[in-house]
Amino acid sequence: MEDPPLEQQVDAIRNAHRQYRLAPFVAILREVLAHWGSFEQLGGIDVLELGPNTRVEMMRFLETGVGVKSIRGVGRTVVWPWVPHRAFIRDHVVSCRFLPFFERDTPSRFDLIYSRHVMEQHSIHPWVLLTSAAYWAQFKKKTCADFDESYPSSVPNIQATFKAAWNALRPGGLIISQIGKRKYGCLDETFLATLDPQPSAVRRRDMGSLSSIVTTTK
Repeated sequence: MEDPPLEQQVDAIRNAHRQYRLAPFVAILREVLAHWGSFEQLGGIDVLELGPNTRVEMMRFLETGVGVKSIRGVGRTVVWPWVPHRAFIRDHVVSCRFLPFFERDTPSRFDLIYSRHVMEQHSIHPWVLLTSAAYWAQFKKKTCADFDESYPSSVPNIQATFKAAWNALRPGGLIISQIGKRKYGCLDETFLATLDPQPSAVRRRDMGSLSSIVTTTK
C-alpha cells in the first residue's frame, strides 16, 4: 500500500497534534517529512530554529511530540509576564543576534535548521532599531544606504547569517527557509551558489503569491 501524499500526511500530523498550533509551520513540516520520510526518523537529530521569538509551537512539537535529540532557538526575545510557555522559552531560546551565536557555537552542530519569515529583507520594526547599536552607528556616520553584516535584516546581514547557519550544519543536514519572494527575498540562486552545494540540493517552491520556501541540503 502506497503512502498518502505529503500534504495528507502533514494534515494528519497537524490534526493529531492540535495542541501545538502547527498551522503556520505546515510548509516546513512538509519539507522535513520529504527529507526524512517520517517523523520517527528525527529522534537522534539536533535542531535549531532561527528567530522563534516567543512562538515556540514548532519547537515544543519537535521536542515533546517527536522527541528530537535536542532543540534550540536563537534570536532577540523578550519574555513578557503574559507570554505562554515562559519556562520553555527560557530553557530553549538564546536571546541574542544570530551572528554572535554562530561565532561562539560549535561548527557542524545541527542536523536541521529552519526559519519562518526571518531570512528576508524587510522593513525593520522600530523597537529593533532603537535597541540596535549597529543602527545608531550607521545613523551617526550617515551611511544608512550602505549596510554591512552588522545591520539587522539587511541583505549582507541575512546572507552572512545563512552562511553561518550553513557552516553549523552537519553533512546531510537541511536548512529550510520560508521567506517572502520577489523583491523581499535575498536567498537567490546567485547567492546560494556561493555555498557550493550540489545543484540538486537546492529546492525552491512557491506558496501562493507572497511566500516561497527554500530548502538546502548540505
